[in-house]
Amino acid sequence: MKWVKSHSEIKGNDTADMLAKDGANQRCEKEIKLEYPKAFLKEILWKNTKKEWSEEWKSGKHTKFKMEDTKYWLPNLRLDLAKKLEKTERTEVSKIIGLITGHCAIGKHLERAKLLDEERNPRICRLCNKEVEDKGMESIKHWIENCNSTIPARFKSFGTMSSAKIREKWTISKMKNFCNSQGIDIIFRKDKCEVEEETDEED
Repeated sequence: MKWVKSHSEIKGNDTADMLAKDGANQRCEKEIKLEYPKAFLKEILWKNTKKEWSEEWKSGKHTKFKMEDTKYWLPNLRLDLAKKLEKTERTEVSKIIGLITGHCAIGKHLERAKLLDEERNPRICRLCNKEVEDKGMESIKHWIENCNSTIPARFKSFGTMSSAKIREKWTISKMKNFCNSQGIDIIFRKDKCEVEEETDEED
């Protein structure tokens, strides 16, 4: 059995889809007897699914991108997070996901998406106003590991200054606090210049 891309006019795959739909619409006249209880089979299937899912996540064999930012926070699967996110306000979920994936108004992502203003240098961190180490770009990793300006927010939100412990022990509530810390919220607002212009107009 091999995975193939859907909706790509692959003859065998289209035929399989058609037969699957036909089978789903047909009523089975014979009673199917299982040798094992359904609960047992479901447990085995879920266990094997998680194992395969975990291996694919670590290898990234079915993804085009390496997802470095996401795997910085999630080197392994954290299935417990989904239920906790369901109980979190939608606006906060958006912030947390943006912080974990790096898909927010931060230099690294804006440069990659070609959304960066010509005047702005993605290698300069807007919080500490210093060039990011190792010729890197403003990123969540820089904020967690090296940015002096995020020290108060890191300690207040996560209770530690160790980046390894932050990544290992973070929770939804701790991440929420960090997202809403003074200065950090700049990546969830409109561009800083636009905000300043609007403030001037109101004055």
